[in-house]
Amino acid sequence: MRAMISALFRAFAQLADPPIQKVIWSSVLGALGSFILVAVIVWIGLDYSHPYTVWWINTMVSVLGGFAVLGLTWLLFPAVVVTIAGLLLEPVARAVERRYYPDLLPPMPTSWFGDLIVSLRFLVLLLVVNFLALPLYLVPIGNFVVFYGLNGYLLSREYFDMVARRRVGAGLAKEIRRLHRLRLLCAGIVIAFLSTLPMVNLVVPVIATAFMVHVFQGLATGRRPFAGT
Repeated sequence: MRAMISALFRAFAQLADPPIQKVIWSSVLGALGSFILVAVIVWIGLDYSHPYTVWWINTMVSVLGGFAVLGLTWLLFPAVVVTIAGLLLEPVARAVERRYYPDLLPPMPTSWFGDLIVSLRFLVLLLVVNFLALPLYLVPIGNFVVFYGLNGYLLSREYFDMVARRRVGAGLAKEIRRLHRLRLLCAGIVIAFLSTLPMVNLVVPVIATAFMVHVFQGLATGRRPFAGT
């Protein structure tokens, strides 16, 4: 537990590093730009479509459409930030390794397209699983257990695999995850809790990546770092 707390503090402490700051701003501005583009397209479409002949109905449709876009932006903004950040996390992992594990060999190369598919697949899985679990979220007290347990498992699996497979490959990463599933579940619950905190949730992908690099290296046999190939 002490090692996990130390890893979390290290992850927060490194948020000011220039490579990590670049990822944070790129993901937030990328998500903001995406929503602005969608909002402009929707408003232009509503303004020029004029589905009704009565002017005040057209005005009401435009206004309601605008509020709908703003509402969706508020609800989905963190999720889109997470998705975009998922494509930019390699510099975060490298920055952590460069600072705390300078003797590591270069990691295995990753594919940008492969990272995109993994990020989108994880986002869809996270949304679908939480949608199916909505009835359980209505149960007092139990809803916290279900939410943090379910999302903790999913998040720990995603971030651990992302960090581990660049060092030991997908097969061995899966085996390590199986051997340390309880510790990784605790790490995932920490990430899930952080994702529910306003503003903090915008940098959760960065914190989770840095945190999981430390957790992964802490699992090395004999406390020797996983150097990779």
